Amino acid sequence: CLFSCFLWWNEAKMERISSSKALLLLLCYVAMVACTCDLTGVNLSGAEFGSGDIPGAIFHNYVWGCLFSCFLWWNEAKMERISSSKALLLLLCYVAMVACTCDLTGVNLSGAEFGSGDIPGAIFHNYVWDGPKDAQYFVNKGMNYYRVPFLWERLQTVAGGALEEKELKFMFTLVNFLTEQNNMYVMLDPHNYGRGFGGKIGQSATSITLYSDFWYKLALEFKNNTKVIFGLMNEPNGQDVHIWRNAAQRAIYAIRFAGASNLITVPGVDWTGAHSWMEQNAAVMNVIDDPADNYIYEVHQYLDIDSSGTHNTCVSADVGWKALVNFTSWARKLGKKAILGEFGGGPDPLCGAALNNMLGYMDNNTDVWMGWTYWSGGPWWGDWYFSNLTPNSTGQDRPQMKYVQPHISSSTPKPTPHTPGKGSYTPPQNVKTQKTIYSNGKTQNGFVDYSWAHHDLCNTSVVRPGSGDSCSLSFDLSSYGALWFQCAGCLNVSSWFSLSFWYNPGNSSGVDFGLFMVNTTGNSKVSSHVNLDLPAYSASPIITNQWVYISVPLGWFNQTVVYNGFQLQGNKPGDVPLAYLSDVELVAYPDQYTMNDGGIHIPIV
Repeated sequence: CLFSCFLWWNEAKMERISSSKALLLLLCYVAMVACTCDLTGVNLSGAEFGSGDIPGAIFHNYVWGCLFSCFLWWNEAKMERISSSKALLLLLCYVAMVACTCDLTGVNLSGAEFGSGDIPGAIFHNYVWDGPKDAQYFVNKGMNYYRVPFLWERLQTVAGGALEEKELKFMFTLVNFLTEQNNMYVMLDPHNYGRGFGGKIGQSATSITLYSDFWYKLALEFKNNTKVIFGLMNEPNGQDVHIWRNAAQRAIYAIRFAGASNLITVPGVDWTGAHSWMEQNAAVMNVIDDPADNYIYEVHQYLDIDSSGTHNTCVSADVGWKALVNFTSWARKLGKKAILGEFGGGPDPLCGAALNNMLGYMDNNTDVWMGWTYWSGGPWWGDWYFSNLTPNSTGQDRPQMKYVQPHISSSTPKPTPHTPGKGSYTPPQNVKTQKTIYSNGKTQNGFVDYSWAHHDLCNTSVVRPGSGDSCSLSFDLSSYGALWFQCAGCLNVSSWFSLSFWYNPGNSSGVDFGLFMVNTTGNSKVSSHVNLDLPAYSASPIITNQWVYISVPLGWFNQTVVYNGFQLQGNKPGDVPLAYLSDVELVAYPDQYTMNDGGIHIPIV
């Protein structure tokens, strides 16, 4: 028993200890108790560093040694005999390594997003769906989490139409192999960069309504498989962060209304980069409402000079983990978790060190980091792609695998930060949590009409059917005219989720205007505003002489200011057609109004 342990020890070349080998070491330990000193070991130093910087930053001023010290000690061991304490220490290190890794660790299985210039394209010619044989290598490596990119227009070839059965079959084949046969987790990732059908979501004919429709229908397909995670969108970019946040919010409500309580990942704009999150997303994307309280944030972080992942060289060994620090602190303050959906690097040792250090940082901050998926794997990358993790043409591991392997989770993941007692969203019946500002010809709840636009508080020619009202508010915003509803310190936006109203464009197809918050009583001094692209906030398409429900989230206004009213002001100097409003309200929580989806009603507020 003793000499066999010596031989096994000297020939071991792995960077991670499997459970069976750790058990063997324990058995060896029992055999060797009488052969060695009782206590023999090594100092695992690091957590006492940086005594001049208290508390300091992990990996900057100090480091805990539970993970990396074990690896170093293991790889550098040259002894000819295993002491009893070192055998025990290896076992303890094994236990520590299980506890120190993120719950979800895996890879992107790429292919179904290829051929974006050929929609829908031909399977195996323009694109490919990964199958069980493509995933098996990573399953054998112990990876338990797979991000599956695909194109929205390929799964739903007609905007607002049915999902394509052929594409769903390919998707289900891979998902079922991973989740049902191998007990793994899968993220479904529409790899569209915040776009669909040729336009930016909410800033083109590709409306937020159509985007929500897609997620509603996809959620119906997978709501009974809780190992499927819904990644709302890959790397939105070139978009207004407020409009993107509204689109993400609508998609969340659509998923919950479909009856799905699955985990959802929420990205930001600017390619959802961790390095730029504080500048581009932090002040807006912190306001997310999920009735199931089951969402996390998704960020990406590459290691090259512009964080794009398009260069095969890495900036430094520290570039990755340092880029995560500010985002990690932001998420921790919110009490939210996150996933690193994409990262990667070249095959050289510097990139390897950067990969190892970044994943190590995440391992030491698992209160925030739930996991990661390396970019990328899949059958079509080939040897030419520097960040490919699929085995090479001779079946050998890529160089990056030896840096990723030590951080792969060995535990059965429990990734869902789900609040007991909450589930899919069902609108309450006859419940209104709101404050009425205007209804049926009158302002209410302390609001006073200070408008300078041409308007009539009680126009009887156009009245919203089914409202029970006898009149509506008619107005035109010509020459920068404005509707101004004033109050005295009665508009605390932190208490309200959205400003909502019914809108009728009259004989036009809709007029854009700005929403301005007023912070001084008696004049029009404005503290902040947002331009309203009405189709981005509407529950259904804006059509001439038809009423549509508009919901404007208030999360991007300063939550610490109590405002004294707001203005809806025109954006053009010339004449603007007459339009109509009904039931202007502050809404505290999604409750009653819905988005029309072919007879299916999805809450949007």
